[in-house]
Formats: sequence, C-alpha cells, structure tokens
Amino acid sequence: MTYSILTESIYNFKKKSSLDMQFLSPKNFQIENFTKIHDQTLPLKPFKTNRTAVAVVPPLPIFSPELYKRQNKLKKTQNATIFSMGTSAFKNQVKYNLETYHRSNQDTCLIHKPAVKEGDWVEVGDLLADSASSIGGELAIGHNIIVAYMPWEGYNYEDAILINERLVYEDIYTSIHIERYEVTTKETKLGFEQITREIPDISENEIKHLDKTGIAKIGSWVEEGDILVGKITPFNIKTLTPQQKLLYKIFDKQLSTTKDSSLRAPKGIKANVININILARQKIQINTKSKNTGKGSKPPRASKAQNTMVSQPSYIHIYLAEKRKMQVGDKMAGRHGNKGIVSRILPRQDMPFLPDGAAVDIVLNPLGVPSRMNVGQIYECLLGLAGRYLGEHYKIPPFDEMYGADASRSFVLSKLYEARKKTGLKWLLDPNHPGKIRLFDGRNSECFDQTVTVGIAYVLKLVHMVDDKMHARSTGPYSLVTQQPLRGRSKQGGQRLGEMEVWAIEGYGAAFVLSEMLTIKSDDMTGRQNLWKNLIENKEISLGSPESFKVLICELQALCLDIGLFRKNKETSLPYFKMPGEESKTNVNANLTGVQSSKKLEANSQTVKNSSMPNLVEIDNLLNLA
Repeated sequence: MTYSILTESIYNFKKKSSLDMQFLSPKNFQIENFTKIHDQTLPLKPFKTNRTAVAVVPPLPIFSPELYKRQNKLKKTQNATIFSMGTSAFKNQVKYNLETYHRSNQDTCLIHKPAVKEGDWVEVGDLLADSASSIGGELAIGHNIIVAYMPWEGYNYEDAILINERLVYEDIYTSIHIERYEVTTKETKLGFEQITREIPDISENEIKHLDKTGIAKIGSWVEEGDILVGKITPFNIKTLTPQQKLLYKIFDKQLSTTKDSSLRAPKGIKANVININILARQKIQINTKSKNTGKGSKPPRASKAQNTMVSQPSYIHIYLAEKRKMQVGDKMAGRHGNKGIVSRILPRQDMPFLPDGAAVDIVLNPLGVPSRMNVGQIYECLLGLAGRYLGEHYKIPPFDEMYGADASRSFVLSKLYEARKKTGLKWLLDPNHPGKIRLFDGRNSECFDQTVTVGIAYVLKLVHMVDDKMHARSTGPYSLVTQQPLRGRSKQGGQRLGEMEVWAIEGYGAAFVLSEMLTIKSDDMTGRQNLWKNLIENKEISLGSPESFKVLICELQALCLDIGLFRKNKETSLPYFKMPGEESKTNVNANLTGVQSSKKLEANSQTVKNSSMPNLVEIDNLLNLA
C-alpha cells in the first residue's frame, strides 16, 4: 500500500511538532478534506452527519486526512505476547477480551476483529484488533464507489440519489442492527404471570423455536408475529359474556383460566436471536415486629416476628440481529455535507458506464455542488479516480492552500496526468475538459452529448433508514376519549390532519375528501361501522357526526349551556338537549346544520320538563335528524 502526502515537498514534518500541525480535533480531521476551498460554515454539517453513519463491511478509503501521533506517552512493556485462548510460554501474559455482536446506543452492531494471529510478534503501539468501523487502525465507515455528477431522467432531483443494483446484490451497504426487546412478569390480583411454553390456543408449529422454558432459542430465525417469549396471565372466567361461553361450547373447548400475553416479533422484523439475558425473580424476607409505642396500652398478642415473602418481578431481555440491505428511501451522505435519499435502484445494464466498461455506482445531482459551495467533493472524486488506477492511497491535511497557490488543484491534476501516463488511458485526463469524461448510456450504448465529472468518492450509509420511518395504517386502535386514531408509529397511529392541512384541502375544493377525513376516517363511530355494509350492498355512504362534536356538546352542557338543534326551516324545531335541574327561562340556540344563513334563528324560551340527561344514542339520533 502506497501513501502519498500532498504537501510533503513544501514543509518538513520533523521541524514542526504535532500540536502545531494538528490544530483540529481528531474527529474533525477525519471528516473534512479540502476545507480551504469550502464555504466557511459548511464544515459544521459533516460533524453531525458522521455521528449517524452506520458501520458496513468497509474498505480502506483511497485518501484520508493526515493525523499526527503524539510520542513518548506510552509505557513500554517487554516480552508481552497476546493470546485470546491457551497458555503462554512467557511469564507475563496479557489478555484482551474482544466484543462480538455488541449493541450500541443506536442499535448498530459493534464487533472486534483480531488483526494478529498466534505466533506474531507485537510491540508497543501495534494494532491488535479492528472494530466494525476500521481497517488497519484507520477509520473506514463507508465504501469507495464510482460517482457521476449528472441529471438522470429527473430521479436525482432535489438531492435524490440514483444507485446501481450492484450495491444491493453484493451487500456493499448491508449493515447489521441489533434491537433489544423486554418482557416483564408481574403480580396480578389473580396471581403471578408465568413464562412458559404451554400457551393456550397455540399450535405446536408456532412454538417449535422455543425452549422448555418458553424463550426463543439462541440462533433461531424469527419473523413478524412469531413468539419471542411465551407468557400467560391469569384470567377470570366470570368476566366472559354468555356469548363467549357459548362459543367455547360450540367448538367443544374448555374454558381457560389463563390468556396469552406473549412477546411477539414486531412488524416487518426478520432476524436471528443472538443473546438472551434473564433477571430471575428473587424472594426477599422481611421481618416485621410490633412495638408498643403508646403509654398504658397492652402489647398485641402477635408479638413474635412475622415473615413476609415479597416477590420481585423478573425481566427477560432478548436481542435480535437483523441484516438490512440498501433500499429506496434510505439515506446516504458523503464527507462534505452532501447527503440525499435513494430514489431509485437501477439494473447494472441501464447505468451509465465509463469507456473501459465500468458501470457507475451512484449518480448525484450536479446542482448540489454550487448551492452548498462544497467543491471539495469534486476534488475528492477526481483524486480517488487517480488513486484507483495508480494503486495509491493519500493522506491530505484539511488546510493545504496555505502552503502554495492552488495546491489542491495542481496536485489532483498532476495525479490524473500521472495515471493517464502510467496506464495509457487518455480519457482519464482530457486537456480540453480536464476532470470530465465521456460517458455512455447503458440503455442504448450511445455517448452523452456533454462530458461528465466522474470519480471515486467515499460514501457513507446513515442510520436514517426507511424501515424505521415509513408507516401506513388502514384501521387500528382508537382513543377512548375522542375515538380518534392514536398518534405515533409505535402505536399504529394515523396521520394528523391539522388546521392548516384542512385549509390546504379546502383551497383545492376537495370537499368530499375533507368530509371523509373528518368523519368516517376519524371519529364517526356509526359511519365507520356501517361503511363496509354500505359498500357490500352498493348503498350510498352515509356520513354521521364526529364523536368530538358530541364531546363538545357534553362539555357545553357541563357549563350549564342549553343547546338547541333546529332544521333549516324556522317553523319546525327539533328537541334540544335537555339540562338537568329546574325549568330554564332562556336557551342558547345554535345552528348546527353547517349552512350559513343571512338571518339569525330566533327561538322563544322553552320549559324543561324532563330533568334527565340524554344518552349518546339520543344525541346521535338528534344529530342525524338535523
């Protein structure tokens, strides 16, 4: 492996200390290259982007920032050999434990891979093991892929990214994610919950991956809906309705005193069980002794110590490892703040290809360069292209322009010229269009009209993946108070339709769409129950009143406001909601028909004879009549 320092001939490293050279933190040095030619505020973006990168199976970057080592800070040990297992022939033995499939705070996989083998001689500072995001002790969290800056049928509009299917099939951006699920056994009024394999109304095929204790075996494959931990909860048979008891008799089944409360794999999961942690229940003995604190009072008869057993709940943590391939909707980013969403995955034969036949891996929008003013990504891809054909790797300090005018530009062009001269490929550097190459369309093998900037860039995969973001709902749980769908992806909730969204739909005149969203798709209980029946019988869909409106009526009644419902015709009035108590002299009349009239409806005061509060069924009938 050959390393080339960009400005090695300009200054001598031995004459300057490491503190003078490295005036940024190691994290910042690893992120930004060619910082001098960037916008001054742009280097702040990649600092946060790098934290969300996902570790994939990485190669070493073609060029990386130059980091300087601090000397004379390590203690030197003699005759130290490293063995993960077995015995040592030397007296001093040091053992290092390597992590395997360790879960991070971002649910990513952390693993240590040994970089030495038995019998190797190691000294102070030598690398012993690599992590999931390093190769040879250098940071490597992405891949070197062929990048082209060109528009392609509008699929890379607004920072969208077009990628080659090779990245998917060859698992180039496949990452491993570890998720933890927890189940707890608690004490109920009828007894303790139990972790068991004997689950009522469950076939043997559904529990074949469980062990004797009812927990999924390590290494077993689980998918959506599979049981991870079998758990039963005591159940009171007296709470069953006569109809439910009749069903048990019809199907000749015995009434079970327990119900299934097992932990199941969530939606969309396909993973392996890699680890299980069990915190068993412990019984704590508590001694209680009565004391005579009152004066003149006799001590109680039970003066001896009483033993009370308090049971603590048990916890089971189960870890699932899932492989996630690159797909449409995932987020990718470079090292210069250039990030985007994958919009389409093209077949290999349809991607543009170079004159030597190599297909482009990723197509970026060229408008993303001048708008962000991060020209460093262009220098990176061109230098990577030269390094690929020269077989070299480069270490580049972020601020190199201070050592010469146009040092970055001259160095990149010189390396491209050297690659052209060494390989004999004239298209690597065209004097008329330096840094650009003639590409061919993979669909018809015709050459594009204009030259395109093509190179090798280091692209990362971020933790923002579509599997964690996308959510859809047809039916699901509803709120008990408002009868509206719940909020949130974890609760299988729906999309919120706020006030401004209603205005937007009104602006387009979509009256029926808005009417459905505010009634049967929201909290119209009667309408959503009769919807399927009306569709089957080819009847007209009837829209009722929202449940939130009924809640508003009840809240107004709690404020002692008497609400009246009237038809469009003034002469006929509907019975209003009657308030409990004595006869009311005045009524607050409201026009609830939704039709704005030029004249206000007037009504005389009426006498309340019935003091009972109407139920929801009567309210619903009145609103339907209205």
